[in-house]
Amino acid sequence: PLDHGAKSSSLAWFLILLTGKGNKETAYRIIKSGKAAKKLRQIIEAQGGNKNIKPSDIKIGDKKITIYSKKSGKVMWVKNHEIAEIAKIAGAPKDTEAGIELNAKIGSKVRKNQPLFTIYSINTSKINEAEKLANEVEPIVVIKDLNKEMLIRKYPGINKKFFMLER
Repeated sequence: PLDHGAKSSSLAWFLILLTGKGNKETAYRIIKSGKAAKKLRQIIEAQGGNKNIKPSDIKIGDKKITIYSKKSGKVMWVKNHEIAEIAKIAGAPKDTEAGIELNAKIGSKVRKNQPLFTIYSINTSKINEAEKLANEVEPIVVIKDLNKEMLIRKYPGINKKFFMLER
């Protein structure tokens, strides 16, 4: 929850900076007052959604694959573009039950075989393709020892086009 608050505050601050109508404290105050949550629910309703939805109401796909850390170390970064591509291949946003749950955050220490993230889908072939890409691109980077590992890494391009026939 603290991480979500800090991230929300940073994103809100950025938007407020664009408007020129406040600063980081303004953003934090808006979030803490509940005005931001109220506005979010108005947006959800305007888009045809249930404004009273709770996280526990959101259905997730019955197919899931967890990606584990290949080594112990520290999470140095998350490749957002690759995470988004994996989610798309799993079916998001068209399949509303598809997506990714992150189990590790930047700066956290992880052990070998600890879950890094879980992919959800309703389609077996989509989740298998998403798993294949996840294993190719290493979207969550774990470094064991910064003094012994270079931060420059070579990884397969993400610009592959996947053809998937849907019925």
